[in-house]
Amino acid sequence: MSTIWIEECRTPIYQRIAQALAHELARNGHQLMLVKPTGFDLASFEAFVATPRAGVYLTTNESNAIQMLSRDGVRYFFELYPGPVVFVHQDSIIGRGDYATVLKKLEAYQRIKDRSCHLCIEAGNVELLRSVGIEAAQLVAHATEISATEPRLDGWTEPASFVGHVLPRMPLDTQLDAALEQRLQALVEQRVQTPALRLAPELQQLSHSAIGWFARRDSQQLPLAAHTLWLRGQIHQHSLIARGSLLAAAGLEALTIYGGDPAYLHGVAQSVRLALPGLHHAPPVYELSALRQIYAGSAVSLNITALQFDDALINRFHDVVMAGGLCLTDAKRGLAELTRHHEQVSYRSPAELAERVAYFADPRHARERALLIKSIQQEIAAHATYANLAQAVEHAAAGLPRLA
Repeated sequence: MSTIWIEECRTPIYQRIAQALAHELARNGHQLMLVKPTGFDLASFEAFVATPRAGVYLTTNESNAIQMLSRDGVRYFFELYPGPVVFVHQDSIIGRGDYATVLKKLEAYQRIKDRSCHLCIEAGNVELLRSVGIEAAQLVAHATEISATEPRLDGWTEPASFVGHVLPRMPLDTQLDAALEQRLQALVEQRVQTPALRLAPELQQLSHSAIGWFARRDSQQLPLAAHTLWLRGQIHQHSLIARGSLLAAAGLEALTIYGGDPAYLHGVAQSVRLALPGLHHAPPVYELSALRQIYAGSAVSLNITALQFDDALINRFHDVVMAGGLCLTDAKRGLAELTRHHEQVSYRSPAELAERVAYFADPRHARERALLIKSIQQEIAAHATYANLAQAVEHAAAGLPRLA
């Protein structure tokens, strides 16, 4: 038996991930120690982290306290922890901050590379980490803790739903150079029209143009990697608007959005809404049982992957299908790696999204829809569970040095 320290997360979806992973690791015989950051101030958390103790520190989100800067403003708390650290990146490896901040954190990752491992859902993140000498990085799949539920053959409450945040086209205060912002907006529009488009090649080219002129060739890789990560974070700011543009282009006859404007997360009343014919807005939903009802009761649930991912299949797809619903998602490599039915449940254009929704919302195709869901449920149960993710954590941790 080994000891694993894992933090609570303030964001509901990431707290759910942390809990599910912790339960699976505990089931495998590990001693799980829950860290509650709200019980510390900076000084006491620093003292706690820096105290030598047995165990692996498992961090599941960039907002975890262990991933914040320590009091000296130079080192991160994970650098002060003397034991092994496993990063489970269920989002981008670094999605916050300006270029200097991204570079600083990537350098910190480098400094503890011999006692840490990174488990990423995005293949491009694995490639980027390895490009700067962080070899202990590997690809893992998203997971779900939902057990397979029998799909309905009728009685759907709505033909199509989307759970998440989405905004109409509106100006963003990105404070970027006008030429760069124009390039990024053009990429966003390309992604709207071609949802399977990988943005990495263009972002890497932009980074080469920005970094290559002042960095020495023998020390160029780290600034390039940091700049590409920073660019990915900048284009991610357009994700909610891109979703709105895609839905507008699809022109669905009826759609319910659960969430919409994320302003409520910051204590601001929702005020900006997508205005489309047949569109209904409903309050955001986070509680798992309520989400399962939405997924099971919608003929089709939509997923529109945020712009920080090129290949990753996010866990909304797994949750919907295991809840007995049908999820249509933008075509991603991760989807093709999960299911042989990837062509049937993906779309490569707004028009194809509309066609897929109309087809599967038609009661005449209810039996075909149900059989499709059941088949994908079997594939998810075999390859995309927290048992799989826990095994990846155990394998990664086993290869890291322990305190003497």
